[in-house]
Formats: sequence, structure tokens, C-alpha cells
Amino acid sequence: MKLSIITINYNNAEGLQKTIQSVVSQTYSDFEYIVIDGGSTDTSIDIINLNADKITYWVSEKDSGVYNAQNKGILKAKGEYVIFLNSGDCFKSNNVVEYLFKDSQGQDIIYGDILYELPNEELTQIYPDELDFGFFIHNTLPHPCTLIKRELLIKYGLYKEAIKICADWAFFVDAICKENATYKHVNLIISVFLIGGLSSDISGSTLEKELYLNTYYKLFMNENEKLVKLQDIIKARSVKSIVKRILTAIPFGEKLLNKR
Repeated sequence: MKLSIITINYNNAEGLQKTIQSVVSQTYSDFEYIVIDGGSTDTSIDIINLNADKITYWVSEKDSGVYNAQNKGILKAKGEYVIFLNSGDCFKSNNVVEYLFKDSQGQDIIYGDILYELPNEELTQIYPDELDFGFFIHNTLPHPCTLIKRELLIKYGLYKEAIKICADWAFFVDAICKENATYKHVNLIISVFLIGGLSSDISGSTLEKELYLNTYYKLFMNENEKLVKLQDIIKARSVKSIVKRILTAIPFGEKLLNKR
């Protein structure tokens, strides 16, 4: 089996149905589908049961956070690669998964581009073909458009659950910048990401990233004058307008924006 598609859900029945439909509509067929529900009290379980014939494995139980739930999915997965398409997110078209594998050569990480869906507009994020430490200072590879070899996640001990908001970013920093994992960029919008989830918490994510970099990559931070702190980068003209639009679209975003 080539791929495991994993969906994390909690009390988002409408988004879950949208995501399931996106997954089962793919032209690529060599995959299993795993749904990890955090003990939802809405109609999510009804949605899962209605689509049970399309789901390889599912469970509904309390978890300790999004990365605990994702780690559960990884441990149940049997595919060579995993991709996380959480409830509310969807693939851009019905053939994107097939396209992702088309020109790959067994790289550890295969990633495409993403469309951010805000209440009143859409923003497309195009990622570079070459990744380096400087890129990860102020950016990451979003999970809905990134295939990761399952054995790589197992090798590095899964996602660090002590990191509540950006453990996936920490994994990419370690795997690519420290361990030289191989990767490939596919020039195609893979997924549509719905702004408003936990990973949209820009303020909290910034603090976690600064702490992680200064704990495990302090030498890099100190010796390269171009690698400024994340707060300075967020204020930079090149990204300020995007950050402003995202902040105004999420709960309490206006308050965070006014603090700047």
C-alpha cells in the first residue's frame, strides 16, 4: 500500500463530511483512509458510520491534543507515505494525489502548494523547490499538501506532543535541516486549507518556534545575522499583509493584531 490518508476530527461534522468526500473522490486508488475522532459529541460519528465502507480504520476517543491524535493515526497506518487532511480541509481536485506520485522518485518528503481559504478571499501559497534553515525560520510545509514517509516519522519518534501548536514544523526542521531527509516540490496546488484551526494560532506558534530554535538550534541563530527573530520577520513588509488578513479571520485575531 502506497499511501495512508489520515483525518483528525473533533466536533466538526460538516467539515468531516466535506473532507471524506474529497478523499474518496480521488482518482488515485492505492491508499487507505484513517479517521481519528477526539470523542465528538455532535453528529460526527453519524457521518463516520454513513461512510464506514470507505474508511479503513476509525476510532472515537478522547485525546490529549492534535499531535496525540495524529500520532495515533501514524501508528495505525500501513502505507509507505502518510498525509494529514484534517476535517474541513480538502484536496484541490480529484487527481492531485495521483499527480503527487507521478514524478516522485521515492523522496522522504513530497510537497505541493496550498490554497488558504478565508471568509472573504483566498490566498495561494507557493513553496520553493529548495528548502533551507532560513526558510523554516519563518515558514513551514503545511500538512494537507505534504506526503511524508511513515518510516521517517517512526524513526524520529513521531510528533513531539509537548509542542502543542507546531510539532509538525519541528519535525520538518529536524528531518530536513539536521538529518538531510530527501524532498521534492511538486508545482501544483494540492489542498485547500480552512483558516481558523489550532495551527492558525500565529501568536502561540511564534513563541513555540522561538523556544524550539533557541533550545536546539541556538548556534545557527547566533552566528547568522540574517536569521532574525520570528517576531521581526512577521513584521517585515513581505509577509505583513498576509499575516494581517489571517489574523483578522481567526478568533481573537483583531486583539492580536492591535497588540503589534
